[in-house]
Amino acid sequence: MENPFGGKIYFKEETQTTMNDALDMVEQGAGEGCLCWSLHQTQGRGRIQGRNWHSAAGESLAFTLILSPELIKVQPSLSLRLGLGLSRYLEEEFKLDIRIKWPNDIYCMGGKLAGILCEYRRGVILAGIGLNLNQKVFP
Repeated sequence: MENPFGGKIYFKEETQTTMNDALDMVEQGAGEGCLCWSLHQTQGRGRIQGRNWHSAAGESLAFTLILSPELIKVQPSLSLRLGLGLSRYLEEEFKLDIRIKWPNDIYCMGGKLAGILCEYRRGVILAGIGLNLNQKVFP
């Protein structure tokens, strides 16, 4: 699979969080454009401490993209912009009626379809996205 962002792609069927996987890759020398993804996170987290991102095995997609820290200077509202980009893609590609809940949630048909978490860590920006594909039950 080719990465449209130019970096290496790392996949795990199951992981604690793709954010941690991306941090591990940064420590191993991975840079901008590296993408870590998984079909199941066991310890996904939300933007606010104590909130979890629930992803049932085989029902969701989680990924983290490593971005340049320079983006924060140019795009201070990065999570909102990522949400807008993802929303536009889902609307155009799948003809969905998407709503963005500021600052980082995407809703469709009254339910949360995706969440975005951006963090600056170890000299890079980690842009994590969790996407509920088939998930119907949430704890």
